[in-house]
Amino acid sequence: MGFGDATNEGYDISIKAPDVTDVNTKFWHLLKQAGTATSSELSIYYDQVRDGVFSSVGRWQNLPQWEDLQNTTLTPGNPLSRRTKALWMDNGQEPHVLINTQEIKNLWNFPNVFNPNSIEPGNNIFQIVNHGHLVTLQNLIIYNRWGEPVFDSERDGKDYWDGMYIGKLQPMGNYVYVASVKINATGEVKAAGGNLALLW
Repeated sequence: MGFGDATNEGYDISIKAPDVTDVNTKFWHLLKQAGTATSSELSIYYDQVRDGVFSSVGRWQNLPQWEDLQNTTLTPGNPLSRRTKALWMDNGQEPHVLINTQEIKNLWNFPNVFNPNSIEPGNNIFQIVNHGHLVTLQNLIIYNRWGEPVFDSERDGKDYWDGMYIGKLQPMGNYVYVASVKINATGEVKAAGGNLALLW
């Protein structure tokens, strides 16, 4: 266990996922699973009066940043309570800490209009609006009104559409998009789609 702010050891508590609001500054844990490759139950004990109240357990991972392990349970106690993560898997001796979180209802969305000639950054391309990098775009296809795919992220090698197809700016009008989006925390892939208007 490390006492004090994990920032002092290179795990900056200000670098956190958008749903993480607070990271414990009093202590943190560097954990490694030994002797088994199966999931375990991970519990962190703390005094809610002295240390504060926490809603989950976080791990320094991915970007890297502090991220919520999710689905943790609280067992109140006197003097020590515990916050537990069931089915915990070791990612290789990573820092863990008590955190507070907030619900983010919309992980992503897509705009319904864009203008390739706009001088406003972000308004001149059609792309996923990724709130806090909580999702990853797997694929994006855009069809014109005749059902022709004028953009395919896999085919075209980019994750945004600039309004071009075969070297030509496409006509103003309505288009349809279909996308696959992976939720980073769970690995679940969701389908998305809708209409968009191309203006210029």
